[in-house]
Amino acid sequence: MEKLKNTKILGIVGNALIAVSVFLPVITSNFTSDSASLMNLTEAHSGALNMGIWILILAIINLVIIFADKLTGTVPVLEKISNQKFTLVPLIVAAILTFVAINSIMSIPMASLAVSYGFGFWTLIVGFVASAVYPFLYKGE
Repeated sequence: MEKLKNTKILGIVGNALIAVSVFLPVITSNFTSDSASLMNLTEAHSGALNMGIWILILAIINLVIIFADKLTGTVPVLEKISNQKFTLVPLIVAAILTFVAINSIMSIPMASLAVSYGFGFWTLIVGFVASAVYPFLYKGE
């Protein structure tokens, strides 16, 4: 197996953090011990589609784009998306979905006083930053 470059590892870690943080508590209540992850945030509070599944799918798509240059031998179609700048597209969509889901909760009156950001939110932010920096640092094999 070929050795991965350090910058590619940054992209992998960033997307892994995004995928894991979907299951971690993103919002916690200050008055009770309740918390909500992105997997149950929008279902429980606004009745909308589960954004956590979409963010998880976008993180997996992002990983496929990261490994597209390695997979072009077996799947020739991936050669069209082997440019690492394409990782920004699913990342931006995932960031928009995340902040729309969290903003829908924070826009409820008194919700901003009753809830705070949990560990999953900060893990998600670190994952977004690492994944956003990655394509600009990657110089190719």
